[in-house]
Amino acid sequence: EYEKVSKMLSSCYKKFPLGVYIIWYPVLSNKKSESFVLNILKENYKNLSHIEMITDNSNDGMQGSGLFIINCPWSIEKDIKKSLETIFNCLKKSNDLSKLLFKNIIN
Repeated sequence: EYEKVSKMLSSCYKKFPLGVYIIWYPVLSNKKSESFVLNILKENYKNLSHIEMITDNSNDGMQGSGLFIINCPWSIEKDIKKSLETIFNCLKKSNDLSKLLFKNIIN
């Protein structure tokens, strides 16, 4: 599935580079999601936001969620950051958050 999504995204982006693309993915313990993330990052998409939240890295299944946004509208970026801050604070209080990553990559 990860490979199909990566290839489809690349194909769509070549046809419509100004489109807004949002890709959600599960962060899994078997490291498949890590190679997916590297594949997306090596494509050098313009205006790429990457969000990853790990809530449980001790189990053998899903450990968290990740999200890529390509060409994220500037008007919602502030809202995303504010929402992430709220989520971070709630999960931090309950000790349910292992890692929170937010990166903006502008090429």
